[in-house]
Amino acid sequence: MKKGLARRSVDTSPLIYSKDFYDWPDRWMGFDEDLTTGKTILKGFLPFIKFLIEREFSKRTIKNHMNNLWLLGSEIIRGVHSDESHRTLSPKALILEYINEDGGPWVQQWDPNDSLDEGACNSYEATCRKLFQFLIMEK
Repeated sequence: MKKGLARRSVDTSPLIYSKDFYDWPDRWMGFDEDLTTGKTILKGFLPFIKFLIEREFSKRTIKNHMNNLWLLGSEIIRGVHSDESHRTLSPKALILEYINEDGGPWVQQWDPNDSLDEGACNSYEATCRKLFQFLIMEK
């Protein structure tokens, strides 16, 4: 840092970009046990969101990533219904069960033949890949 230049403080609260961020587990919940799993997912997403904010991505870009994270969280909740053992994983391990270098789980409500869904799918996959890279590099 150059002499005389103070580092600007950045508010890393996800609420700036998604006012209902902490309500996501309630919105994902299908069964009572999903609430705890949803909170685990949020714990895993939070460092990534703070990373995006600290790197000063545009507000629009961060909101877009957060919209995609919401979708990912809902698909993870859907996935743990098939494998209940995933509920006991750490936040990072849980998320890494569902994403990899190619992207994330298919979003059930999308139609693969709909061109509007194709653009959303590409954005979602990009977020999943970026999150994967972040998580495997995180200590």
